[in-house]
Amino acid sequence: MASVTPVNELFDKLDCQYRIRRNHRAKRLSLSVDTYGAVDLTIPRHNSHMDAFVFVHEHLSWLLDQLHKQKLHRQTHGLLYELSPTQIILPSLQQQWRVIYHNRGEVTRLQEADYTLSIKGPKATEPAPVLQRWLRQKAKRYCRWLLDKLCLEHGLQYNVLSIRRQRTRWGSCSSRKNISLNQNIMFMHSGCVRYLCVHELCHTVHLNHSKQYWQLVKTIEPDYRRFENMLNQAADTIPAWAMFR
Repeated sequence: MASVTPVNELFDKLDCQYRIRRNHRAKRLSLSVDTYGAVDLTIPRHNSHMDAFVFVHEHLSWLLDQLHKQKLHRQTHGLLYELSPTQIILPSLQQQWRVIYHNRGEVTRLQEADYTLSIKGPKATEPAPVLQRWLRQKAKRYCRWLLDKLCLEHGLQYNVLSIRRQRTRWGSCSSRKNISLNQNIMFMHSGCVRYLCVHELCHTVHLNHSKQYWQLVKTIEPDYRRFENMLNQAADTIPAWAMFR
């Protein structure tokens, strides 16, 4: 059981979701609030929990302001913040799915037919994990097809594709040419998903962001700057159930 520290107690009093992380690479204390009203506090190795408490207390006005702004944002964009959605829109596939719930049966199952998802079982009232698995499968099929198509068209090659749910990164490519993509890219426009695949595939040639790398990107996607800007704003389109832990 995690020990209760002054900073834990402070966050509990604010009645907000929060995560406190030790990061040995971090050089300074940092505090952030995401669009779901969850607070992230990063503590470097050389700082104590009391240091963190003082830091948060010094930034308390800013923190309260951010929590208030994100609450108003969620109220304005209510459908994005439903944990039990009645519809799911996937711009990447130009699809709209209806979701219905049946709170019966011993095992929670998801069935899809005619753009309708039926969730049955004891956890039908808490569907986020089931919907996230469904989304991951959709993303894996679509992104594998897209990557293979791009490789065939441009003479590129990757090794393994993995699909994950991540908060801060849309994609990555390792030195072994293994590509990882965020399953929530399915809420992006199809052109943006294609660009992200291009971006990571070009890292199989240049594992950096050098001039040569961007030249290769531009050769395949001349309008890459527009898609980069779209990626920077894409987090605002992710519904709450897709990020729920």
